Amino acid sequence: MIFLGSNSAISIWVEVCERANIPVTGIIDSDYYGNTESICGIPVIDREENLGNYKKKLGTSSSKIWTNSFFVATNWDPSRRDDVTERNNEKRERLKALLEQFPDIPLKNIIDPLAVVPKDVELGGGNYIGAGTVIEPGAKIGKHTQIWYQCIVGHDVEIGEDCVLNRRATIWGANMGNHSYISLGSTLSLI
Repeated sequence: MIFLGSNSAISIWVEVCERANIPVTGIIDSDYYGNTESICGIPVIDREENLGNYKKKLGTSSSKIWTNSFFVATNWDPSRRDDVTERNNEKRERLKALLEQFPDIPLKNIIDPLAVVPKDVELGGGNYIGAGTVIEPGAKIGKHTQIWYQCIVGHDVEIGEDCVLNRRATIWGANMGNHSYISLGSTLSLI
């Protein structure tokens, strides 16, 4: 797997990948390529504009396949409290737009082995699910969503793309649209 972008949470994702036996090849991040060798022990291997180079020819065929799966490792923060937060939000949007140029690109879910995710849960790609999280049967979760530690997602709940359930957040009997955020310890419910 390759991280696209980076931020302060990357150390958490690196540790979860180690526990889940997900090998991480490197980080593609134009902000750090050429001036930083590694972040959290993961090598910075390229710039974003070279993403297409990770699709290679298969033997003598003219077909190309992706040589890795990918995970957007830049967070968004709805508070927009400072210039750094705004820059990270813009960077995340730029990285997601870059991925849209490659509709067949494989996105990797990072799921902590200490999370409960039943087999019938539908997961888009590029999601993070943290330790202690319980997702009940029948839930559907879009792409690029982050469900942090000790969250609860009720049965048959639908969560859109690019959402965040912050630590100890709960959603029950309700659905969540795209680009939505539930804050620390909050509950979203229609009951």
